[in-house]
Amino acid sequence: TEGALGGQAKVPNAAGTWKDLTDNVNFMANSLTTQVRAISEVATAVTEGDLTRSVTVEAQGEVDLLRNNINQMIGNLKTTTLQNQEQDFLKTNLARFSRMMQGQKSLESVARLIMSEVTPLVNAHHGVFFLNDAGSTAAGGELSLRLLSSYAYQQRKHVSNRFQLGEGLVGQCALEKKSILLVNVPSDYIQISSGLGEAPPLNIIVLPVLFEGEVMAIIELASFQLFSEIHRTFLDQLTESIGVVLNMIQANMRTEELLVQSQSLTQELQSQSEELRSRQEELKNTNVELEAQAKELEEKASLLAVQKTRVEQKNNEVEMARSALEEKAEQLAVSGKYKSEFLANMSHELRTPLNSMLILAKLLADNNDTNLSPKQVEFASTIYSAGGDLLSLINEILDLSKVEAGKMEIEITDLPLVEVRDYVERTFFPVAEQKGLEFLVSIAPGVPATIQTDSGRLQQILKNLLSNAFKFTEQGSVTLEMSLADRELLQAERGGSSSRRVTKSVLAFT
Repeated sequence: TEGALGGQAKVPNAAGTWKDLTDNVNFMANSLTTQVRAISEVATAVTEGDLTRSVTVEAQGEVDLLRNNINQMIGNLKTTTLQNQEQDFLKTNLARFSRMMQGQKSLESVARLIMSEVTPLVNAHHGVFFLNDAGSTAAGGELSLRLLSSYAYQQRKHVSNRFQLGEGLVGQCALEKKSILLVNVPSDYIQISSGLGEAPPLNIIVLPVLFEGEVMAIIELASFQLFSEIHRTFLDQLTESIGVVLNMIQANMRTEELLVQSQSLTQELQSQSEELRSRQEELKNTNVELEAQAKELEEKASLLAVQKTRVEQKNNEVEMARSALEEKAEQLAVSGKYKSEFLANMSHELRTPLNSMLILAKLLADNNDTNLSPKQVEFASTIYSAGGDLLSLINEILDLSKVEAGKMEIEITDLPLVEVRDYVERTFFPVAEQKGLEFLVSIAPGVPATIQTDSGRLQQILKNLLSNAFKFTEQGSVTLEMSLADRELLQAERGGSSSRRVTKSVLAFT
């Protein structure tokens, strides 16, 4: 009845029903005391600003309703307090950054300020600031983002300091003009380093800095912690202010540039005015000279008329000489035709006895009857080899006569490049060994295994090319590379200070 809790009923000599009644009253008083004290402790803590407490004592009826109402009140106070703290964080820091960015005159200084202040404020530990220095995309400029400032950034060889539109997350953020949030970043993505060690971040956020829909910059932050909702809201609102500041600085820079240009133009105009005055004086003097020159030109015109007549006479003489040259050319063509026919006839006449001689020389060189001495067999082989060379020379003369007569025929067949390689290796490896040179033959990737060509003409061309290559290469190597015709293939290194000279003969196939 006095409001004190914790009292107990004491009935001397109570027994039976009275004792049970006394015990029940004492139990109820004890439970009520526990509940009221728990509620009182939480209420006292809340009045002192501690919103982490709640009433956890078991209760029923009106006491349970009171407990739930107090807990709900604490939750509402906690939510309201958190919202007020977040709004205070937003307003205070947005106002603080607005004051700090005011008066900044260079893009570098404002970028350094932003990275040094924003990164620790949102519990980030690594950050970069990329500036769009390629002009407006709406005006047709190609967006290019350049690294301008950073926080705890460590340059890596495989990471660029410049990104184009859509390139990497930085370029993609600029393309979409929206924030990009990465969670659970892989351990090999990036490392945040300090003097004690390094570790990968947990989250990365990439933010676009816009002004009137145009990308001004991109900010990328990395943190060991999750970016909270209030931090993300703060960053979104801050980027709007940063966009305004960047645009203002760029506008001021353009204004200063225009002012400098205007001053330069003013000085140039003054200089041009003085120059114009001097030119007017010169023009007066020039007019007098022009009058004298006009008279001189009249005299020259008369002289030119005489010269024109002489030139026409010369032209007629040249025309007559040209006609004579054409007649001579026709005579030479006829003479060349007769020469080609003569060479062709002579080649055919020579090939018949030469083939017979080659057959006999081959029989003697084979010495199937073994009735010749080794020296005689060697002489027969020499005769056969020299005859073969003479036959090749006659064939070349015959081909030349066919070309001049316009009757050259090309026999196109499928030719495996492996056979070409085997031919040149078989033919020129002995030459390379004799001259002490290295001979390399290669087929480039992508070259078809078979080509369509005249194998005889091709072998003749290769023989001529490689013969010249070995002839003019004193040391080093000769290389034959077979590759497609859409590349620069010919490479020759001669003379100079090089200790090794290489001549490469290359044939392009189409």
